Amino acid sequence: MRPPLGIILTVATLLLGGPPAQAQIDCSVPDALCTGDPCVIPTVEVGYPFCIVDFGPRAVVVAGRLKVPTGGTLSLTAASITVDGRIRGRIVNNVTLVATAGDVVLTGPISSQPLGFDGAGTIALQASGDIVTNAPIRVPGTYDTPTVTLEAGGDIVVARGI
Repeated sequence: MRPPLGIILTVATLLLGGPPAQAQIDCSVPDALCTGDPCVIPTVEVGYPFCIVDFGPRAVVVAGRLKVPTGGTLSLTAASITVDGRIRGRIVNNVTLVATAGDVVLTGPISSQPLGFDGAGTIALQASGDIVTNAPIRVPGTYDTPTVTLEAGGDIVVARGI
């Protein structure tokens, strides 16, 4: 008698060490997040509560899911920033994206989700060029008022809700 496929897969997963763990990144070195130009950030979890990274003249693309720690701050500065994946934080997160020589473009969402009644987060997008949001920006609040700030040297196009 053969064991069910689910048991075989469970045993194989246990023997092989399970699925790969999500990478935790130290933000003190920009190349720990990504290299090249454009600098493409895969799915990562920021390992420290404050992730403040300046990529200088490089363009940055968030291709995967970038998870901000509970109560943490994420600040990315680059020539231009595109979010194709998603940026997600929980419990009073602060997310700032600054494009010093181009656009900030969202095709993937940014969210800062409160847990229970623990405050609200802030999301700030700044660009020397345009800001285009083709994906939602979510910052729900409970007792505190969430803040979303969009500042651009060019146009601001909000195609999806904030």
